[in-house]
This record gives sequence, C-alpha cells and structure tokens, in this order.
Amino acid sequence: MKNSNKLFEKQIVLKNSQISGGRTSETYKNTSSTHTENGCTFVHSEVRNDRNQRVDECTFMNCPKLFN
Repeated sequence: MKNSNKLFEKQIVLKNSQISGGRTSETYKNTSSTHTENGCTFVHSEVRNDRNQRVDECTFMNCPKLFN
C-alpha cells in the first residue's frame, strides 16, 4: 500500500492577519466612595471596563456602635 503525504498536508494562508493569544486588552476603572452615617462608615467600590460594564462590586460597612 502506497501512502501519499498529500492527504495529510494542510495549508493555511494568512494575509494581513494578526494572531492573538486572547482578547484584546481592556482597561479597567476602579471607583470608590465613602460616607458616614450615624457613626457607621460605608465604603462602596466598583470596577468597570471600557464599555462601562460593571465587572466587580464590593460594599464594606464598619459600624462600631453595633458591636459595643
């Protein structure tokens, strides 16, 4: 039986192309706001991408009066 290497050859032609390892790099904006109410401190943080979509969100509360 005679084997033909042409059966296993595959040619891909890329003209004016770039191959990337993944998504194009995005930038992220981290914003944080703090306010105090009745002796309690509230911190709200958000991370948003270039399209202004929320990626992450965190809220922290420090209220010493509740624990004394």
